[in-house]
Amino acid sequence: MQPGSRDQFDELARISMAEGMVRGMAKGMVEGEVRGRAESVLVVLSARGLEVPDDVRAQISACADLARLEDLIRSAVTVDSARTLLS
Repeated sequence: MQPGSRDQFDELARISMAEGMVRGMAKGMVEGEVRGRAESVLVVLSARGLEVPDDVRAQISACADLARLEDLIRSAVTVDSARTLLS
């Protein structure tokens, strides 16, 4: 090994680990936002007294598209049923 190469390797390892942690944190934040928005859709429907069938609940909970979930939140305020929300 050349002088300093171990230090360079250690520095690259630290940088790589830090980048991995940042990516992991960002992914976790997005996943939390997705879960929160899906839950918001369900809360709005429930607060309006609308029945949410299990299959509809599963579809809403499985949605990972933040923009779609935002649209569902807005639509949940006015739909006649939870099932029509997804049509």
